[in-house]
Amino acid sequence: MKKITSRIKIISFILSLLLVSLIAITVYMNEQSKHDGYVIHIVGKERMLTQKMAKELFLNLHRASTEFLAFDEAKNEFMLNLRSLLSGTQDGKITRPPTDDIAKRLERVGLLSDRFFILAETIKVKIELNTIPSEAEIAELYEVNNLLLDQIDQTVHAYTVASEEKIERLQWIQYIGAFATLIAVISSILLSKKIAEEFDRFLSNAKEVSQIRCDDLHTEPSISIESQSELMQAESDMKTFLLHVEKVVHKAQSALIESQNTLVQIEDAAKTMEQQLSQTSLSDPSKAEIEDYIDISENLTINSLEKIANTQQMLDKFQGMLDKIVVKMEQNDSRS
Repeated sequence: MKKITSRIKIISFILSLLLVSLIAITVYMNEQSKHDGYVIHIVGKERMLTQKMAKELFLNLHRASTEFLAFDEAKNEFMLNLRSLLSGTQDGKITRPPTDDIAKRLERVGLLSDRFFILAETIKVKIELNTIPSEAEIAELYEVNNLLLDQIDQTVHAYTVASEEKIERLQWIQYIGAFATLIAVISSILLSKKIAEEFDRFLSNAKEVSQIRCDDLHTEPSISIESQSELMQAESDMKTFLLHVEKVVHKAQSALIESQNTLVQIEDAAKTMEQQLSQTSLSDPSKAEIEDYIDISENLTINSLEKIANTQQMLDKFQGMLDKIVVKMEQNDSRS
């Protein structure tokens, strides 16, 4: 049978573990939401950079003076972001692809971007040389650009789905943890109710014990003080009972001493009778019969003395235990 204190410790440990776990999961969810949002933002930015590069190329077709600084900056940022998405960053802001599907989609983005950069570089060189690119080159660049944009859109969608699924899994863990916490709380409520019932029963028993009359001596009953707590009142009732018991023990010890003295006197009387018997003129059979009775009485006296000695030892031990209990109670009173 498990102790109530053990149950309290187990439930407290489970509740603490569940609450810490729920807090950790919540913090982790928030961090993952921030992380996934940042990564999705970077993937979406790749789409914007692709559009920007295409726009700069087509604008330079109609400018008097060519300027590819914005194109180069967008290209460098695009390639840096793509490498970070594929391999992750050292600071952990961007991690490796969470699924194989996303990794494959990023690889397709890389292949399409390589093809796009080759076409873009060809058109860029012709523009710098004041040569008009062919319509086929422009059409192919436009087609590759659309394919690249479409692949980036699919990648953004894949990242979003993966993030939502991960958050959903964590939310299910939260729900399970919340349900387990609810069960633990209900268990703690039921246990608290049981503790309250046991406590009330203890107080009632303590009060009944204090009213037990163990002797015929008059002892003032414990006084119930409204300002006292229930435990203090129970302790006072137990002290009253212990005083009754202590008086009974003292009486028993006194009775044992008197019995022991009486038995010693009986033993002395038996020895005296044995000495006087040897001086009488009774017949040998009569003397033998009387000596047998004297021996029996001496044996009974010795056995009684041994039993009294054992009883005295047990009473001494019991008295020692009572003294320790009283001292312990007095120490608790002085601390409080």
